[in-house]
Amino acid sequence: MKKVINHMKAIVNKKIFLLISFLGMNSFLWSANGSQGIALSDTVIFALFVIMALIFMLIIYVMINTLKSILEISDIGKIVENKRKDNGKGKKALSITAILLLSSQVYSQNAGEAEPLVTMTNELYWILISLNTFLLGIVITLYYVSKGLINKITGSEEETAKDGLTQFARSFTDAVPVERESEIMLDHNYDGIKELDNNLPPWWKYGFYITIVFSIVYLLHYHVFRTGDLQLAEYNEQMAEAEISLKAFREAQANIVDESNLIALTESGRIESGKKVYINNCQICHGQNGEGMVGPNLTDKYWKSGGGIKNIYNTIKVGIPEKGMISWESQLTPAQIHEVSSYVLTLEGTNPPNQKAPEGEIWVENGEVDQATDSTNAENVSAEG
Repeated sequence: MKKVINHMKAIVNKKIFLLISFLGMNSFLWSANGSQGIALSDTVIFALFVIMALIFMLIIYVMINTLKSILEISDIGKIVENKRKDNGKGKKALSITAILLLSSQVYSQNAGEAEPLVTMTNELYWILISLNTFLLGIVITLYYVSKGLINKITGSEEETAKDGLTQFARSFTDAVPVERESEIMLDHNYDGIKELDNNLPPWWKYGFYITIVFSIVYLLHYHVFRTGDLQLAEYNEQMAEAEISLKAFREAQANIVDESNLIALTESGRIESGKKVYINNCQICHGQNGEGMVGPNLTDKYWKSGGGIKNIYNTIKVGIPEKGMISWESQLTPAQIHEVSSYVLTLEGTNPPNQKAPEGEIWVENGEVDQATDSTNAENVSAEG
């Protein structure tokens, strides 16, 4: 009986080894392609995860059939019969796996020639990772179940405790019962204190194995296949997106202006935009440099309808029809009116040639007329006249 059971264990281990070998060879080929700079498509990555899941399912299928065979053991003839059936199933499983893996190589060769059939989002990526991790957990569970059954049949271990909770605790921690501690007692002692040579708890070991698998997946995902962005790349991408959003926000805000919330612009780019608007629309009346022609001089301190950004904006927006100044509200956007108004403010004090005589009153920032300066300038104008 022992020989038969050991033979079945060898068969199962051999099948599992072959399946995992196929997976290992396939992963190696893909990683080699990735290291040569070949960018794998989303379809190929998706196929890799699906193939891994199928392999785990095949392993689970083989192990479940093995457990059935163990439970049905009654004599040598039945075992041999189950062995033959199982061999046939194993060969079919290996054939299907081989075909899948070969087809995956076709995927990898044609990855750069066709559009991806699947878009590998982060959500789908982690769903597939979770699925494969879950299947791996089932494989590990079945392994320990089959190992326990085989040990029970062969009588290699003492009769297990009847308490199911105790059995689970022992399988979870791999703790040795107190009555068997003498078997793992080390020879040395320290002041009468002796040490036990316990195994590491399975939950800790397999948690550690999971971190190894995670690190391999991380390495392949970010550094070999380059299907994911590293933190610096993500940061740069997010900053670029934020810059685009900020620019769009500013452009939208630029057109949400009126006389109540205006401030003079100082950015060189927008002042230059205001100058272009002025050259295209305003110089015909006010001169190329603001010196004044049909319209008043814009380079001195005198304003007929009030100075300052708000008054200038309002004058350009609604116009002064009775004095020949049309409304530009229907031809210019609020942002353009804002820009050209700010540009006009920069003309003050530029002192271009051929200036037109001052018109209106001197404007100061608080909106009050500087009477003393205005009187002096008025006298000078009269004397010149």
